Amino acid sequence: MQVVGAAQRVPVGVGPGRAVPDDVVEGDRVGPLGRVVGLEIGPESVVVERARYCEYPVTVLVTLLVAGARRGGVTTGRVCCVKPGFDLGRALAAGVCDADGAWWFIRQFAENCASPIVAGDGCDDDELRAAEARLGLPLPVSLRQAYALIGKRDDLTRVQDRLLPPAKLRIDDTGEVLVFRVENQNVAQWGVPLCVVSEPDPPLVFRQRSRPLAEWVWQPFLDRVSLACVEMVLSEWMLSSDDFSDNRELDDEAIGALEKRFRRLPMPDYPLWAEPNGRPMRWFSGEGAVLRDDAGVWLWVRAASLEGIAGVRQALPGEWLMVDDG
Repeated sequence: MQVVGAAQRVPVGVGPGRAVPDDVVEGDRVGPLGRVVGLEIGPESVVVERARYCEYPVTVLVTLLVAGARRGGVTTGRVCCVKPGFDLGRALAAGVCDADGAWWFIRQFAENCASPIVAGDGCDDDELRAAEARLGLPLPVSLRQAYALIGKRDDLTRVQDRLLPPAKLRIDDTGEVLVFRVENQNVAQWGVPLCVVSEPDPPLVFRQRSRPLAEWVWQPFLDRVSLACVEMVLSEWMLSSDDFSDNRELDDEAIGALEKRFRRLPMPDYPLWAEPNGRPMRWFSGEGAVLRDDAGVWLWVRAASLEGIAGVRQALPGEWLMVDDG
């Protein structure tokens, strides 16, 4: 069954398989996305508003927007459900306090929402030492701990955007920031300023890669690497392949209903790289689902069951992209 719609406003980067090399900036016009993310569109090129959103006429194969990206993205073969009884809000409250809480949360979240972290899921010490020797500086303690814990868990670190493997860690072109994570089309980067790299859990910055070069400005993201790792795990999980997920554009009415009907999760506000001066990113839960509000522009939802997704759609009526109206 196909759902045919008018021009849809879809976030840049919805297709994990559209990654480009780290040193390439996505062009102003890109080819059709259909073969990559399960969309069928006309032969015309897709116009991309850099680091914002793109509009194009779509014929959505109900097999996917996010879930269908499995063809080009990460296929993990891991369990993707939320275990009954797991209190995400309580666990996240502990996870955002400090680095120890963050690693505890990530272990709990993986066990209850993906699959348990086991030996071999992290990078070994030799890999990390080799990266430090190549860079000529020690990695922040918290970044080292993150790599040692989940550095090889692609389902938690590389579904949509990419945690760079230790061998690809690099200093940015300004010589001022250690870059360790990039957006899947490399139009955004996250890193640690070198001036604070010796701190055990330093703050993070991000930037949009755009033209001209003078506009590549680093901006504050979150105040601790460990907290950014919590955000990374949540976001990569949210955008990974799963039957019980959906997404839609937001408007003021939907935002009001979201705030009224759903519980705000204790993740601090932080900027959406594509809308750095807009509303903050926020997380919610309710109806057996987890919801991510992308700066009041777009909403992503993932649940443990079809009933959970149905409950969210009923609470927030509107044009959901994954609804089969046949």
